[in-house]
Amino acid sequence: YAHPKGGYHPLYDPNIPVSQHSKALTAWLASYFSHPFNNALSDAQPERSLSQLALHIPLSTEVKAEYKQPSHENILPEAFAASVDPIPAERSEGAFYGAMRNGTIYDQLCGALCLGPAPDSNVSNNNAEAQAPVLPDLRVIEIYGTRSMWTVQWGVWKLEEDLKRGGAGRPVGFARVEGGNHFLHWDDPDAFLKLMAEKCRQPY
Repeated sequence: YAHPKGGYHPLYDPNIPVSQHSKALTAWLASYFSHPFNNALSDAQPERSLSQLALHIPLSTEVKAEYKQPSHENILPEAFAASVDPIPAERSEGAFYGAMRNGTIYDQLCGALCLGPAPDSNVSNNNAEAQAPVLPDLRVIEIYGTRSMWTVQWGVWKLEEDLKRGGAGRPVGFARVEGGNHFLHWDDPDAFLKLMAEKCRQPY
């Protein structure tokens, strides 16, 4: 989903040199964020706004109860190097986020979930009619950690809005992982695999 005004991304941070973009992006993706929205009392219903989300990389100087070491610092350097290929990443990350900003990826999302034409979209056909016959039994589950970067929580909100707007041609569900970040599969692979198995067995 397109970033709202005021949204933060390290690749567009003027204070981060281009030479440091890769490291900054890794740290941002792998950090544990403490979002005010998720910290609200269970009976409270805070406004769904950018002000309810933590945007920047948490610092170790923050309250110890809230700070947690980023995932990429919990993996051995040789294991990290074996799982990341920086050459294609450097070549493609800019294009990927450029496509995200101009709406291309959102159009693809609408087509994949059969959401129908997106508001202000370049897609002229009705995605629900065009895509429904393809893999008709496919269901989609959005798995997200409550301590992932703000764009994940924002994307969940926007997808929920889209589903309310017109529904989807495919079954779409949500799996909220309390305390998890964007790299649950690194920090707790057993819990990640258990969650995958549970969701795969879950009836529609």
